Amino acid sequence: MNYEIIILDSHTASKIAAGEVVERPLNAVKELLENSLDAGASKIILELVSGGTELIRVTDDGKGIKPDDLHRCLERFATSKASCVEDVYNISTYGFRGEALAAISAVSDFTIKSARSGFEPSQLRSHFGKVSAVIPAAIDAGTQISVENIFENLPVRKKFLKGQRSNEQEILKFVKQLSFHNSDVQFIVSYDGKEVYRTYPGDSMLDIAKKVFAEDRLVYVEDECAHSDSGVVRVRLCASNPAVQRKRRDGILIGVNGRVIKDHALTQAVVQAYHRNIPQGMYPYALVDISISPSLVDVNIHPAKAEVRFQLPSLIFSAVQRTAGQAIEKFNVGRYDLEPERCYTDDGYLEDRRRREEKISTDGGASVSKADACLAPTSSKPQAKAEEFVHAQNLQDGGRESFTRTVDISASIHSERGLSGGMKHSFYDITKELSTFEDTGVVAYAKHKNPVSEEREGSTFTQPDTGHRVVGQISRTYIICESPTGDLVIIDQHVAHERVLYEKYTAERLNTVASVTLFEPVVLELEADEYDFLMSVAADIERFGYRFELFGGSSVKINMVPADTLKKDAKTEFTGILHDSMELRKSHSTDCAIVTMSCRNAVKAGDLLSVYEMQHLVDKLFMTNNPYTCPHGRPIVYSMKAGELAKKFQR
Repeated sequence: MNYEIIILDSHTASKIAAGEVVERPLNAVKELLENSLDAGASKIILELVSGGTELIRVTDDGKGIKPDDLHRCLERFATSKASCVEDVYNISTYGFRGEALAAISAVSDFTIKSARSGFEPSQLRSHFGKVSAVIPAAIDAGTQISVENIFENLPVRKKFLKGQRSNEQEILKFVKQLSFHNSDVQFIVSYDGKEVYRTYPGDSMLDIAKKVFAEDRLVYVEDECAHSDSGVVRVRLCASNPAVQRKRRDGILIGVNGRVIKDHALTQAVVQAYHRNIPQGMYPYALVDISISPSLVDVNIHPAKAEVRFQLPSLIFSAVQRTAGQAIEKFNVGRYDLEPERCYTDDGYLEDRRRREEKISTDGGASVSKADACLAPTSSKPQAKAEEFVHAQNLQDGGRESFTRTVDISASIHSERGLSGGMKHSFYDITKELSTFEDTGVVAYAKHKNPVSEEREGSTFTQPDTGHRVVGQISRTYIICESPTGDLVIIDQHVAHERVLYEKYTAERLNTVASVTLFEPVVLELEADEYDFLMSVAADIERFGYRFELFGGSSVKINMVPADTLKKDAKTEFTGILHDSMELRKSHSTDCAIVTMSCRNAVKAGDLLSVYEMQHLVDKLFMTNNPYTCPHGRPIVYSMKAGELAKKFQR
């Protein structure tokens, strides 16, 4: 090998440069379509043969090219969009480097025909970089470029091209997205003489998005925000119903100033907006179109202009996330607004339950409720009694009470698995847990919207009615209900309770949850990463009733636990919350402690619930802000229309 430094001839240099600009047919299509858009085209026709390896033809009705400029457009660094480096940083067109047509013509049989108003239509051919003379052509206004036998002179590059179907799929995906960002332009695509995609001049962005994803459950949202440095940032977004999910995030497509780009941060902005509405690892469909001053976007950071850099990335991120959140809110339809007479107090509900429960006699002759009887311990072992001292002080902010309890729960706290064949939650426990939801954002919201008179709050309890009547329970996991319209509604009891607790804890985030003091504090030896994470979420953990102190090294001593942890193993519960929160933090959750507490304190699948308890839970669920998905994004409710049910029985 000759190691002397030489200057490459222009033909060799052009072929090498072409390999950087044009890697596959998609790159050629992208450059040609963007040139058509820069020319002000209102209609663009794309034709492919054999996935673009035999023919790529783009025809537009743009302003065309002068005959004298045809030769220049095939020279490297020839452009009409920039004259100095400063222009690149305020560019409002797609192309500006002047390399695309030169690169494409160097690796193909290239023909360009163009007609500009006031000039004779002309044609120029290039055979793998060898340019012929300009000749007259038969073409209406606009430009037509044909690229044939691409990479025929580069057999190694052609050998590694994808198959025809793969080329066609990635090109069609690009064209569809480009048509969304340029909805005022008509696009027509045909493969081997067969039309595969078309938009129309009157199509809205939502119409095009439905074609892009072949999905009707989409909404359109537009949002603008003004900034002193950036002017107005406009985000237009079409996003899918949270029920429409996919396992890959490639259905989230981003564009800036009409340009198709890839931006992981903005994709994550959409994911974070949805992360409480769909399960982890699942993703929505979304098309995001961002309009911003060109001076605030650097489009010259990627060889193929597939990525950009924003001068104010946090502003753009927040705008996209906010707009995606507005799209989700549009899908929260079907919630039932409560009538004034349907609001209630939890105390009244509990009082009515105790009064209305059928009494049965035990062997000793004492009268107890069925619920209490079924919750009697199955073991003959005497249970350790806890001394409880409750101090209630009425606060000035609306009469809410704060509780401090001191309880002897030494020798490990009794597990609830001794109750009723493995139940973790008694009727009293769950209803009491739900009753603490009063005035924490959900019931309080209903009261604020439809105030209840003092006489009614103190009067005989009236069955709360959110429109759903509980019928029963299946597999100790699912609650069966009838909706106000007579539809069948099935509710997952665990995630339903999780949603209720999540909104309760979120509303109480600035308040202190009822705690109990352990007579025998629990000492935990933590790993270094566990200790560091605990310190980062200490404030949230303490708000939920845990009190701990450093105990040397990476150890902590737990002195107090939440009141609802009394019958659980405090050590196991605390470490479980810590580990679950660490996993959630990996998914960029900002309220991981709240989500974890909600999940661990909710009723579980397999817990037997009474009708009263189920009704109370269902009523609470449909008074939350989002009764359809749990904080992890899992669905809560499944429904079947009454008409559909009738068809099953051939009615």
